[in-house]
Amino acid sequence: MPPPQPPSLSLPDFIGPVVGAAVFVFLMGFVREPARRTVNAVIVAGATGAYISGGGFGVWEVLYPFVAMPFAYAGLRSYPPIAIAWTP
Repeated sequence: MPPPQPPSLSLPDFIGPVVGAAVFVFLMGFVREPARRTVNAVIVAGATGAYISGGGFGVWEVLYPFVAMPFAYAGLRSYPPIAIAWTP
């Protein structure tokens, strides 16, 4: 039996993330410093919770929050750790 083929991507699969990112950037423009950095750190911390679902990456999904949380905490004081935490 041949391996299953990944689903084909359509235009909405590309447009949706671009629109979502543009809306996020637009809304974050209304948040002033230093609150913007704090909000971004909290969002990173919350997003790591999505990896605890126990889905496709197995044990790595459970370990990622433990790796990313120190970066989210450090992001309360500086932007570079936030960028590192967004790069799984």
